[in-house]
Amino acid sequence: MDGRGVPPPSPPTESLWSWLLPPVAASAALTATAVLLLARSPPLQRALLFGHVARFPRWLVDHTALGAAGLATSARNVTCVTPAGAVLRGWHLAPPGPPFPPPPPHLAAERPHALHGSGQGGGGDGGCCADDPLASATWTAAVDAHFDARLAADTHTPVFVFFHGNGGTRGTPPGRVHFLRTLAAHAHAHVVAFDLGGYADSTAAPAAAAPSAPPPPPPPPLTTGARCWWTARGAVAAAAARAAGYLFPVGPTPASVAADAVAVVDTWLAPRVGGAAGVRARVIPYGHSLGSVAALAAAAGVAAVNGTVGWGGGDPAASPQRQRQRRRRVAGVVLSAPIANLPDAAATHFLSAPLRALPGVWGALAPVVAAATDGRMDNEAAVAAVAADLPLLVVHGRADRVVPASHGRRVAAAAVAARSGRGRRGGWDTAADADAVPAAPVRLVLTDAPHNANYAAGNYFPELTAWLDDVMAPAREAGGRRRRG
Repeated sequence: MDGRGVPPPSPPTESLWSWLLPPVAASAALTATAVLLLARSPPLQRALLFGHVARFPRWLVDHTALGAAGLATSARNVTCVTPAGAVLRGWHLAPPGPPFPPPPPHLAAERPHALHGSGQGGGGDGGCCADDPLASATWTAAVDAHFDARLAADTHTPVFVFFHGNGGTRGTPPGRVHFLRTLAAHAHAHVVAFDLGGYADSTAAPAAAAPSAPPPPPPPPLTTGARCWWTARGAVAAAAARAAGYLFPVGPTPASVAADAVAVVDTWLAPRVGGAAGVRARVIPYGHSLGSVAALAAAAGVAAVNGTVGWGGGDPAASPQRQRQRRRRVAGVVLSAPIANLPDAAATHFLSAPLRALPGVWGALAPVVAAATDGRMDNEAAVAAVAADLPLLVVHGRADRVVPASHGRRVAAAAVAARSGRGRRGGWDTAADADAVPAAPVRLVLTDAPHNANYAAGNYFPELTAWLDDVMAPAREAGGRRRRG
């Protein structure tokens, strides 16, 4: 101290350290807590993996309101109940063609504005016939019959089954509806888009029933004040449970994604397109981003297990011809911005960049991410198993910052390697042939678009149409022979 009792000023480095220490310590504690929770909480792992908790309130985004989505005259609401008990809701968009059947004449005269309402074919909540339940049910049945008849009659028309990726729904982001409409119109195709269990308004399959615990003993006689407190406590607990169920719904798992995708094709679509033969001739699973896993599962018919794909109780001694028949169960597959496998996708995602920047953190989390996938979300292995005779189109944007284009190149390379029998590490040299395009029906298309906008690139629809012509040529030739006969 000086003579006046004033302490000397502290060195600049000491004051800077005292200013930085609290936020650095808080950040380190927060990061450690988050890492510990992620490593020890499977529900949190699934929430980050699938993003299904990003649910939009029904009053903000009602996916059944076709009029609000701009689909009142081109789509219907559809529902698929899977064998496991999941209730999947989606849309069926038809290509340009005959319009909806007209509503009952007296209702059309009374409420002409309602023709473009919401609901199934305009007949849902708030739409035409809303004041006449019997007429509404009759008209809805007529719309369903109209769509089903077109789906069955268009034997030369492709049927795309669209699976969206992490954190989205069939109606979000906003450009997705425009994409679905454009795909149906430009490719002259039927488009079926379901939300898998846990996404949007689809519910996951109920979990196995746990053994019921004995009921709690009744509470002792309560005074009036204690009874009011007990009632209020129960109401608050019930409200909290409802809020938790909405904010953190029972969501998808790696196994349920594959099971739901297969159910959409086998349970809902196959009876409407002529069974297995119609699926093989016309149905094309279309997977975007994480939805590529569901698309390949739908093409295989079963979930991928431990990096391989089973074939529905296959006999190891079955002949190669029989194995080939099992593989070719759909007409083709389209993968838009696919992941190569989930651990690698997480390691290149921009949201994991802060964790990768911290020494040792990502090294500790990488095994957790790999374990959370249960060995089922490896597109390189899955596509190698189904690509031996299955037409494949991979579309990826060079400007993709969510899933880098190297993932799409790797998936296409795995398919080419499977065709040539060179194994998973064969095929292209991804460094030397980064922009190579293999010959149809396996094709890699690189665009200049970001993650969610491949369809807006100038070369997207020309490439899709050329690939689709090759895929649908057998069905169209068979249809021509039947007409001539």
